[in-house]
Amino acid sequence: MNKISTLATYNISDENNFGFSAKEYSKFKFGSSKIGQLFGDELFKKLIDSKNSEINSYKKIYVFTSPYDFIPTATNTIFDSVFDKLSKHLTSKCVVEKRKIHRNTTYTDDYGSLSKDQRMKLISNDSFNLKNDFEGNELLIFLDDIKITGSHEFVVKKTLKENRIKNDVFFIYHAILDNKNIDPIFENYLNYNYVKGVKEILKIYNESDFVLNTRFTKYILQLGDNDINYFLSSIKNNDLREIILASKGNKYDKIPEYTRNLKKIIKLHSYLTTKQTAF
Repeated sequence: MNKISTLATYNISDENNFGFSAKEYSKFKFGSSKIGQLFGDELFKKLIDSKNSEINSYKKIYVFTSPYDFIPTATNTIFDSVFDKLSKHLTSKCVVEKRKIHRNTTYTDDYGSLSKDQRMKLISNDSFNLKNDFEGNELLIFLDDIKITGSHEFVVKKTLKENRIKNDVFFIYHAILDNKNIDPIFENYLNYNYVKGVKEILKIYNESDFVLNTRFTKYILQLGDNDINYFLSSIKNNDLREIILASKGNKYDKIPEYTRNLKKIIKLHSYLTTKQTAF
């Protein structure tokens, strides 16, 4: 790589005062796209305020969202906002294209509850696939929602190095934790500030701006019996089908921790489909 830059809308040095709502961030992580859109608007403004002259010096820019397999992460809603605004901002000056890092996840652990060493050990088993078809003069922008320990950024850099990619790179985030005295578990404080259980999950799900993502899907696939039954009693059959297709797309049907609830969802979907056909 040539030049590497990192920026964020918010830099967190105080766990009690960091500039954005932990409650809103929690809703975003579980599927609220309108909050992701707002975060994206703020991040785009930060990017242009800080790096506009540099950005305008490139003829081609590739923008990458956080790595995923089939189901996008919550970050994808931030990505959509930043990408759309950047494309319009650079109309006729620069070609801006979407790109994806394909990720095969090997764990079910809640990443936000882990230490830096645990995260590095866990993520080292993941595989990131990035197609190297660059000429070398394009800007590569990698976007994620939050940087806590830097483990994801480390693996992206490692992937770039392994693929002998020499382009200039921007890493951009909604927030960066830049106080090493704050325990990385602080991320879970943000992730679950609003979501305490299945009732909050359903409130987010029932909003018109809800977008299915990996965190939401994994959460419901690990619910206890009473909670998954409560969740399923409130879900439409077409939505069950979406969850099933997404889960299989991410190969969650191959992960023992997820199969019990997934089988329940499939069974209910089959029953409701048969019932609808009968009428």
